[in-house]
Formats: sequence, C-alpha cells, structure tokens
Amino acid sequence: MSAPAKTETRVVSDGFLKRYLSGPGQFAIAIGACFAFALVAFLLTPGSPENAVPKTVEYTYDAKGFARAAPFATFVPEELPDGWHATTSRVTGLDGKGDGRTWHLGFATPAGAHAALVQSDESPDGPDGFVRRMTNVLQSAPGQAAGQRTVNGAEWSEYHQRDKKQNSLVLRLPGSTVVVTGTASYDELAVLAGSLKEQPVGGEK
Repeated sequence: MSAPAKTETRVVSDGFLKRYLSGPGQFAIAIGACFAFALVAFLLTPGSPENAVPKTVEYTYDAKGFARAAPFATFVPEELPDGWHATTSRVTGLDGKGDGRTWHLGFATPAGAHAALVQSDESPDGPDGFVRRMTNVLQSAPGQAAGQRTVNGAEWSEYHQRDKKQNSLVLRLPGSTVVVTGTASYDELAVLAGSLKEQPVGGEK
C-alpha cells in the first residue's frame, strides 16, 4: 500500500495578499462588479411613478347613483380628449348624513397635473362654505373671485390659491355648486368644465 501523497502547504505573506488585492487589475474588476450590480438594480426597479401611466377608475356607477339621489341637475364629463385619466371617484351624503350630497371626481391631466370635479348642494358661502373649502381661498365670496371665464356659454368664477398653486373654476347653480379645481392650468380646467353634460334630475328616465 503506497503512502498517501504529501500535500504542500504554502504560506502566503500579508504583503503578497496586499499586492494581489490592491493591484490595478483587481481594482478594475471591483469597479466592473459595482457597475454590473447597479445595472441589474436599475433593470429590476419599477419605473418612476412620475413616468407611469395613471390607473384609470370607472366612475359611471357613482355618476348614476349621484344623479338618482340628487334633487338637482348633476353634471358628468363626456368625451374628454386623450390623456385624461380618472383616478378617484367618491360620493358622500346620500344617506342624509353630513352637510349635503357631494360627488368628487379626480383626474390626472395630459400635462401631468391634477384636476377634480366636485359638485354639492352644501351651502356655498360662509367661513366653512363649500366654495371656500374646495378652492382653499380664505375669502370666497361671489364678488371676490380673481376673474371670470365663459365656458360653453356659462360664466365661471376663477379663484387662485398661490401657496398651494391651486386654480379653481366655480359655477353657482340653483340648488348646487360645481367646482373644477386642482394644480392644472385654467385652460385645462376649462377643458374639463367644457366636457360636463347635464344629467336629468333623478337620473335616467
């Protein structure tokens, strides 16, 4: 039976390891590994929310329910141009609780801003009035609007809240108030206001 082969143990000095690991070649390998890791992380990370297409919600059910319950004419956006995405829809006050019946419909606009349609039969004026809350303007009396804008023959009042960079268009109607508001420009808000179609009181007949 032959004797087992002898294994040779080599002692590597600390100086050798230092030279081997700190040489130009190893530095280049380390940099390459960092770049490879960063590339993999970039490819696996979801796209930025700013560049993502907003999720569109269906608001037909809320629109019909609001029209059936409201004792006043309601308005629904129709045939908005491409690039408008409904992102939120909620109806409150149909159970008789609260200050009034309200529908809030939010949009992401083609310019990447936010716009919302809000209609309610709450009291529009006063310290806690509907117009003041929706526009965030401290003084929201009829004569204190920033200007007027005609949209499809209707006179809307313009409001601007500088701190929040918020623009608003307000239409006062018998029995309700319609507010189109958000960070969108007045021109984009006018597009939303111009798309509103009046619904019959009590909904579809």
